[in-house]
Amino acid sequence: MGCGSSVKVQPLAENPKPKNVENTKPKTVENTKSKNVENTKPKNVENTKPKNVENTKPKNVENDDNDLSKSRRRRTSVGESIIRRRKDSTTSIVTLDPRLIVDNIHTQTSIVPLDPDAFNSKLRKQRQAAIENDLYRNAINSWQPTSIEHLVNLIKTLSLNKSDVDKTFIIYYWICQNIEYDVISYFSKNYADQTAEGVFRTKKGVCAGYGNIFQRLCDGVSLQCVKISGYSKGYKFDPRTTTFKETDHAWNSVQIDNHWYIIESTWGAGNLNDNKQFKKQFDPYYFFCPPEEFIYDHLPKDEKWQLLVRPISMQEYLSMPVTWSSFFELKLELISSESNILQLINGKPYAQVQIRSPIEVDITANLKLNDKKIDGGDRVCYDPKQKIWCCYFAPQSDGPHEITIYAKRKNQPGSYKSAVKFSLEVLNLTKPISFPGLFDTYYDLDLKIVQPKFQHTIQLKNDVAYTEILLQAPKDVKLIGDLTNPEGKKVDGGEQVYFDKQKALWRCLFAPQSNGLHEITIYAQRTNQSGSYKSAVKFSLEVLNLTKPISFPGLFDTYYDLDLKIIQPKFQHIIQLKNDAAYTEILLQAPKDVKLIGDLRNPEGKKVDGSHRLYFDKQKALWRCLFAPQSNGLHEITIYAKRKNQPGSFEGAVKFRLQAHNLTKPISFPRLLDTYYDLDLKIVQPKFQHTIQLKNDAAYTEILLQAPKDVKLIGDLTNPEGKKVHGGEQVYFDKQKALWRCLFAPQKTGLHKINIYAKKASDNSTSYSAALEFNLNVQQLPSNIISYPNTMSLFYDYDLKIIAPNNSRFATWPKNASYTEILLRAPNNIQLSGHIFYDNQAIDNGSLIQYDHDKQLWQCLFAPRNTGLHKIIVFAKENGDSNTSQSVVDFDLDVTNLKRSIAFPKTYALFQKNKCKIYEPFEMKKGSNVTLHCRIPDANNVRILFDSKPEREQEDDYENNIFKRQITVPNQNVVIMGNYTNDTSYSYLIHYTVT
Repeated sequence: MGCGSSVKVQPLAENPKPKNVENTKPKTVENTKSKNVENTKPKNVENTKPKNVENTKPKNVENDDNDLSKSRRRRTSVGESIIRRRKDSTTSIVTLDPRLIVDNIHTQTSIVPLDPDAFNSKLRKQRQAAIENDLYRNAINSWQPTSIEHLVNLIKTLSLNKSDVDKTFIIYYWICQNIEYDVISYFSKNYADQTAEGVFRTKKGVCAGYGNIFQRLCDGVSLQCVKISGYSKGYKFDPRTTTFKETDHAWNSVQIDNHWYIIESTWGAGNLNDNKQFKKQFDPYYFFCPPEEFIYDHLPKDEKWQLLVRPISMQEYLSMPVTWSSFFELKLELISSESNILQLINGKPYAQVQIRSPIEVDITANLKLNDKKIDGGDRVCYDPKQKIWCCYFAPQSDGPHEITIYAKRKNQPGSYKSAVKFSLEVLNLTKPISFPGLFDTYYDLDLKIVQPKFQHTIQLKNDVAYTEILLQAPKDVKLIGDLTNPEGKKVDGGEQVYFDKQKALWRCLFAPQSNGLHEITIYAQRTNQSGSYKSAVKFSLEVLNLTKPISFPGLFDTYYDLDLKIIQPKFQHIIQLKNDAAYTEILLQAPKDVKLIGDLRNPEGKKVDGSHRLYFDKQKALWRCLFAPQSNGLHEITIYAKRKNQPGSFEGAVKFRLQAHNLTKPISFPRLLDTYYDLDLKIVQPKFQHTIQLKNDAAYTEILLQAPKDVKLIGDLTNPEGKKVHGGEQVYFDKQKALWRCLFAPQKTGLHKINIYAKKASDNSTSYSAALEFNLNVQQLPSNIISYPNTMSLFYDYDLKIIAPNNSRFATWPKNASYTEILLRAPNNIQLSGHIFYDNQAIDNGSLIQYDHDKQLWQCLFAPRNTGLHKIIVFAKENGDSNTSQSVVDFDLDVTNLKRSIAFPKTYALFQKNKCKIYEPFEMKKGSNVTLHCRIPDANNVRILFDSKPEREQEDDYENNIFKRQITVPNQNVVIMGNYTNDTSYSYLIHYTVT
């Protein structure tokens, strides 16, 4: 007897049907926005990605160790009648006829064990206990026997007072762990010494050697054992074999308690892989294997060792499918056929196998021709109504094909195991079909392929740039997809997946960038379900002669939900910026109630400040989205959207890539807000500069804007710590140039922020809306730091001008001074007044506002009473205006020291109106001699009062608008009055309080 096929082959499934495999791609979309933008994932993923997609592998398939499940009597149909019924089958891929199942269950021939009591409850418990006994395994693994006799003694010692089942297992386990299958002898047919002694010495053997040493060790411990010769369906067994010329395998049987049990230590030790290498893999299934299961792969030469009620013939044996231990351990049951050779269903381009399994078992399969897996050749789906698995196999050509079905428990990690194998004879195939890969998610979520229905590999030819797959899905299911190239890398911009509301189906577009075989995967998830998308459908895409590839920008749910539309560029995922272009423009259409914003990220993933400008072009009725990179490399553009009346964050809508080459003159955009566009503002200078650099010892920067006549602007400057810079801005309208001048002066180095606000002049509220933002980068502080007083719009309306202090928020406080001086120039029709405040309280007699006729300007004097920070406010109004004066400018005054405080005389409105001035004195002390010296223009006469009593007039007191008189200061007050009418009435001008 040879051992021509005595070793069991263990085929590995090459990418079995993706059923119940969460095979997904990594998808992340990390998108953040300064304007509270949620991170959203695009439909075609990127992105990307929040919604994560689990990254899993397709089902691996190989044998692993499982305990033998409870033996059961099995009624099995065999014979040619099964093949005839198979030919007459009309089972559909979509539906399953219960009547057909009933017909197929009908049996003509039964396989029943000869000894029904062999696998009694006691035996099963003893067998399982021995298999699970770690003490046995640890002890046996530590043995180092020097001879068979030594080994027998070790077995006797370990099995002392143990059952024969334990003795048999100890022998079985030692052989499986220590004897390696002799691959060289097997393939060369030059068999080495296969005696028990020879196998023990070399620790190698083929089936005969395994059988001999097993029998020898049983003899040594007084176990009755026989070696059986027969025919096996081992390595490279051809299902079309009609007979065996000679036996090719050997195994053993032992008798325990008058029952015979089958031992197959060769197959229990391991198997050959596809590379003709022996893989050591202990399999306890072949220790006491039930004869009604063993007969599928082992036919004894002497039929009595079949241990069956009715021994089967060689023809029946060869017509039974090849099985593996997992088929029986997982309690699988063939429903549609038990013939090992299948044929296509009559009039159909596919074959079918139906299997029943426990609910916790999962099934997959593949179809091969000449040992090569046929892509799209299999589809496995579970029919929950009939509670069976329907396995369909679609060949692509004539010839003998091989079907392998794999199984494993759903909650069990690791690979799928080979379970059963068939041969499929294909003749005169005219219209082959193929199956896209369908995952559990496809069935669980009730998806349906509309187009293409029976096509695993889609061909793209005749210069077509993309393919389209149509699917139907329940309303609460969402789909995404991706495309991988022949090198297995994701094709950026290769997919666009969206729901067509009019057709009520999902359109899945895939555009390759190169020729070759690509892979399409479509993922699905319920809308109310968190976590990862799961694989649902898989296609192959074969691309031939692609000349004009296109790509798709990433489109998020928001794009479709808000009914956006890309105008330009339509089929371009990566925008190329070249030929010295500084920016790219994307055009979109959107409903009137939708608003867009955007951002640009550099190759390092960092947001590029000033990189984008998005606005609605009213004339063209579309959104213009401009993006300007600051460096070369691959950037990422994201456009966000939301309805104007909708609260909450903007959400990602569109994603592009931007490739910048040879960028020589980068530009940037200041941030423009809605108010900028709503009020029709226009930047005159700087036009394309988001971050203004302050250099060359400049003390300030100037921004020029145009605005309609009914628009008013203000501004502010914040320092790097985010605090407002007091005196850091001056914003006014230049009437001559008809534009707004916005000056900003920093007080320290670092990155500042400029804000310009606007409102309609007719808006009586005090609030302005933000219109635009710049950055101001100060690398070196200027030698002459300036600041600006706070000027109001009337300051410029009245055409006022500050003479001193020049470019300073603070009024000057001289050392040892009692007051400060502010000089302003104003038109002749403007009169000024003012106050000084300390702790928000006006200081009585703390200000003297008078006109200097010689210098043609206003002298504004302010006298504090305390040290510390004061506020000075200057008011103005037009002559003849009966309304109260309004503030036009304010200054800060920091009084560091004050030796003596003074109180100015009180002046009346006529004093400022007539542009009077006090030369001296500013204060009076009782009994002192002083000279009253004032300029009082255009009076008829001037009179003074002492303690409210008129003093005698002197002819030379008032001449040429100058009043001058020497007096002795009375006790209480001195009042200077002027007469401006033809009568004798006088008006108060100046009031001194005597101290």
